[in-house]
Amino acid sequence: MKKFNLVVSGGTFDRLHKGHAAFLSHQLAISENVLVGITSDTYAHTRKHASIEPYATREKAVRSFLKDNKADARVKIAPIDDISIPEVWGQLPIEAIVVTEVTKSGAEAINEERRKKGQTDLPIELFRMQPADDGTPISSSRIRKGEINRDGTTYISKQIITKNFSLPESLRDTLKVPFGELIINNAFSYDSLAMEKVITVGDVATKTFLERGLHPHIAIIDFVVERKKQYENPKDIGFSGKEIIITADNPAGMITTSLLNAIQKAFEEKSDTTVIIIVTGEEDLAVIPALLLSPLGQEIFYGQPGQGIVQVHVQEEQKELALRIFHKLKNTEN
Repeated sequence: MKKFNLVVSGGTFDRLHKGHAAFLSHQLAISENVLVGITSDTYAHTRKHASIEPYATREKAVRSFLKDNKADARVKIAPIDDISIPEVWGQLPIEAIVVTEVTKSGAEAINEERRKKGQTDLPIELFRMQPADDGTPISSSRIRKGEINRDGTTYISKQIITKNFSLPESLRDTLKVPFGELIINNAFSYDSLAMEKVITVGDVATKTFLERGLHPHIAIIDFVVERKKQYENPKDIGFSGKEIIITADNPAGMITTSLLNAIQKAFEEKSDTTVIIIVTGEEDLAVIPALLLSPLGQEIFYGQPGQGIVQVHVQEEQKELALRIFHKLKNTEN
């Protein structure tokens, strides 16, 4: 026999993940029936982040999960515009509010309003958030930031960032396939780009932007074009000399801890000034850690030798591809 007959919960349910699945499963385990409030687009974007999926997408994902678990008949869903229980459910015999550490304050606010109306408090059932593989809770915000995927796997763990990796010969053909759209003759729209979200990898891609007066947020360069040294310093490529400079040692065919830390440090810079990562060696594989460390919505541009420039609009698909390739690199300490 279940603990309750009817419970209520609320959330954004952006990019439905392992933690959401556990949260919904817990409610179904303790209650015969469940009410799930999903934040409306207006409420979600006002309180959180513009890159949250549309309400219709989020509701569809929840309904799909419930259907797969043969629980759709036990759950009612409604959009919510604030922390209150929707009026349509106001007269239902709700027995408890199910929350996580993040949403507990909302339940407390609901009870405070109930007390003002002379109503009794609803019991608050706390569900502990599911940890990612680094021990930190899985959350949609971490997914949007590009830290983890929906299963709670970190893209770059603390252990990984202390190691050096080399490219096995078997992967060379794989990396000839662009991570994004191959653009010939630079025929893409620069005007629509938010430069604070742009990363350029390579001297050619970087110079292409600077020649148009566009300054990427992060530029990774090595003064080498097609294995030949072409430049002596950032000003030769078109920089003003006022940029933030980070250095990294990274031999050809490698992803070193020095490069990984440099890219991570660049992302942590809060200045509006361009951050230049100057690589001693080669930045030929830098697009992989750049992808793994990028938040969703980032734009990465890198050169495809003899073909053009590749534009990567960073989404989960591209990060997962980079992760699969990264896992096939050879740990030089083994």
